Amino acid sequence: MYQEKDFDRYPYFKQFTFEHILDSLTGVVARGFIIDYAKELIKEKKPFAMCIVDIDNFKLINDNYGHQAGDEVLKTVASDLAACVGERGLVGRYGGDEFLILFLDGHGYDETHAFVRTLYGPGKAIRRTVCLDKIHPFLTATTGAASYPDDAKDYDELFKKVDKALYRGKIKGRNCYITYVEEKHGHIDVHKKDKQSILVAFEDLSRIANTKQSVHTKIKQIVDYAYDLLGVTRFIIFDPTKEMAISNDKPGAYKYKCVAKDEMEKLLGHKNYYSSSGQNPLSEIKTSYVAVRKYTKDHDILSMLLYRVDFKNDTNGYILVYESSITRIWQERDIALLMYIEKLIEIIYLENGVKEG
Repeated sequence: MYQEKDFDRYPYFKQFTFEHILDSLTGVVARGFIIDYAKELIKEKKPFAMCIVDIDNFKLINDNYGHQAGDEVLKTVASDLAACVGERGLVGRYGGDEFLILFLDGHGYDETHAFVRTLYGPGKAIRRTVCLDKIHPFLTATTGAASYPDDAKDYDELFKKVDKALYRGKIKGRNCYITYVEEKHGHIDVHKKDKQSILVAFEDLSRIANTKQSVHTKIKQIVDYAYDLLGVTRFIIFDPTKEMAISNDKPGAYKYKCVAKDEMEKLLGHKNYYSSSGQNPLSEIKTSYVAVRKYTKDHDILSMLLYRVDFKNDTNGYILVYESSITRIWQERDIALLMYIEKLIEIIYLENGVKEG
């Protein structure tokens, strides 16, 4: 971890006692000092990029393995981040499972984005298996980044831009890095997170289901709403009995032919849903399921979430949500949304008697 000699390049820190500069658990720069140094850089008008790295689903590590294991993970990630950054900048601990990085060797979108990319992948700090004494969790993280003076003129504005980029990454499904672009992220209001509340989504979906419209129209509106909420590449509801599908990108005709029902059922097994996850999320599919494997290849699927639709205690279709741009880390909220939609579809079918085509 950081040694006193590592700060010889930074005259600003010479005014402080070395032991006070470091976070007591992780050994990287403590929150107050890393923030103050960022403000000092702005005061001196020195360009740099700022990144916040948020470990995905860190609470699950604490819950499943205990806080001691969680502490070991934090120390490992901190050490690996510091090693990846090297003399190009400094790593600080911003919060419980968040790290703040000041990249001093570049700024602007291209240099910042290229730098953050170096933190991800095998042998790097993020998106890899961490080998501890008794557990070997696969860790991912979401990173938001922005730079001074390209994106902001003071610290508060810079932090807001970084926070917007980080929030966008979480909405996309985590396990990704977002570099701030005004045209793409300027409109984001991180204080209106209640709009993403699963309860609000349930209420909105219920209103759609209760409208006096055809079955097809209701389901199409539910698909489009869920697609916008999740921000995924594709949201599809398959009906294997009619070899058709309702998708977010097709208003009328049915573009997506359903994968064979028997393979869908093998993939699901005794569960109602299948969630791809881990270091190689689709490895199981690539080796065991011919038709599903071909489907994932044809549609460039990197990660997927599959849910069974029942009607009168019989499988009546499948909800498929997938990503082609990132290896998404599916959340309980995502699964809960599909579970609720499945129940709404069943109710819609029951209320309308025989299902429409």
